[in-house]
Amino acid sequence: MLKICIATHGHYSSGIYSSFQLIAGAKENIDLIEAYINDDNLPDTIAAYMARQNPADTLIVFTDLLGGSVNQAFAPYLQTHDFHLVTGINLAMLLELAFMDEIDADGIRRIVDNGRAQIVYVNDLLSAPTESTDDGFED
Repeated sequence: MLKICIATHGHYSSGIYSSFQLIAGAKENIDLIEAYINDDNLPDTIAAYMARQNPADTLIVFTDLLGGSVNQAFAPYLQTHDFHLVTGINLAMLLELAFMDEIDADGIRRIVDNGRAQIVYVNDLLSAPTESTDDGFED
């Protein structure tokens, strides 16, 4: 089974999951970890979370910042647990994963590339010159 964990500083994970739910509905295979919003100890929270995981499941953990404490707290578990750690997440990536049952490392790389492609400075996109064709219409 595919399991997804969104682990972020503050309420970012619940915010992106809220947007996800508006589009795709609630999913039981998505867990949220919101760091530093209460007195919970982040390393203890992550240790307990990782201990609960079924090794037969495919776990993907999304964090918000590469150099951030949440990502850094998950990174050591890559040595002892079989899971995928991706820093950076956007709604497009989460939606692409929404209805998958299984995924491999190449599929995750594709989703990361697709998510990266969704980050666009729209001003440049809209101001880019368009090509005209001989028929007078713009392509």
